Amino acid sequence: DYVRTLMRCRPAADEAYSSCRRTRVLAAVASVLRADGVVAGVSAGTTIQQGADMVTGGESYEGWRDGAAPGYFEDVTRLGYLPHGGFGFFRQGLLDSHFGTWGRQARMIRLARDTGHRQVVGVDETTALVVDRATGTGEVIGRNGVSVLRVGPVASSWSYLTRGDRVDLVDGAVTAAADAVDVARRGDGPAERADVWDSVAADAPGVYSLVDQAIALATSAATTATGTTLEADPRFVTTLTTGPTTAVWRTGAGVSFAHLDLTIAPE
Repeated sequence: DYVRTLMRCRPAADEAYSSCRRTRVLAAVASVLRADGVVAGVSAGTTIQQGADMVTGGESYEGWRDGAAPGYFEDVTRLGYLPHGGFGFFRQGLLDSHFGTWGRQARMIRLARDTGHRQVVGVDETTALVVDRATGTGEVIGRNGVSVLRVGPVASSWSYLTRGDRVDLVDGAVTAAADAVDVARRGDGPAERADVWDSVAADAPGVYSLVDQAIALATSAATTATGTTLEADPRFVTTLTTGPTTAVWRTGAGVSFAHLDLTIAPE
């Protein structure tokens, strides 16, 4: 709806627009940013702020199984994207909302690989990333967290930041909040978790399943943790691995971690 009302795009099959221009209303919004003002959005209003290859829908399992396709589809499980993108206010990677809440890590890693992007920023509910466009840095505010995924051809590096934490959106460097307290890593790692992508096909879908698994690993003395998809044709396994740069700390909003490796493969 944002695209249809605030942009004028050259017609394309499945609304896979590659050429769009701003309406006068959107141009006025952009002028606020040029004057050092603030533009904010919630849910789709977050995602629309990015540039090229904006996600238009899809679920993690179907996206990982079938790959991404340009367009906007009636099948809400199909991973789609808009080649032109959204408003273009955020250009430091792909954006997604309801991120940890709805298990969207896998769909965005797949979209990033299919479209040639190296970074994904995923914002949880009741949370925001306040971006300073001049410095290319972002600070987390709100109740939950923001995921920053540096996407590689095999493994992705995942950092999960909570209130007061900062990230350099150019190089991915993370700075803990001023009130952060280091968490000692001790104890056994978590057992394998089922339905780690919080499938919509579940009778009682989980919430933050992969985030919870990652925090359980980062706060333990273990080096790996796994989770499986609910769907089994094929079933995919997500493996989280700690490394020499992995860090974990606690802020007033919860537990943050930096630099867990994340890989996905068929069982």
